[in-house]
Amino acid sequence: MKRKDLNQQLKIIARGDHDEIMAYIAKYSFGTKAEIALIERGDHDEIMAYISKFSLCDEAKIAFIKRGNHDEIMAYIAECSFGTETQIALIERGDHDEIMAYISKFFLCDEAEIALIERGDHDEIAALNKLKEK
Repeated sequence: MKRKDLNQQLKIIARGDHDEIMAYIAKYSFGTKAEIALIERGDHDEIMAYISKFSLCDEAKIAFIKRGNHDEIMAYIAECSFGTETQIALIERGDHDEIMAYISKFFLCDEAEIALIERGDHDEIAALNKLKEK
């Protein structure tokens, strides 16, 4: 199977055939708009299959965090870091377990650190300081 262009990728997702989508992502990544469409489609199995193989683009990461599926977010954090906007979105989402998982592995950018400190959770701030000491 040859990687399809973005319009074809969007058509695959729009058709909504789970088997076709799973077969495609078994071999190929999607472009930005198709990644966002996949996230918006909201099929947990498709999303988990995709993130187990590919890193999402920055725009799709924001949609992914806003989707708010805890299991998916935790799985992604286990493997990949976030850019500034996604870090801030994660902190604004406010899930303590997700934040702790992220800051136990990855440094925050300055803007995300400020958002975390403004959030005021002592455990999260302590974990951030501990990571900085390493």
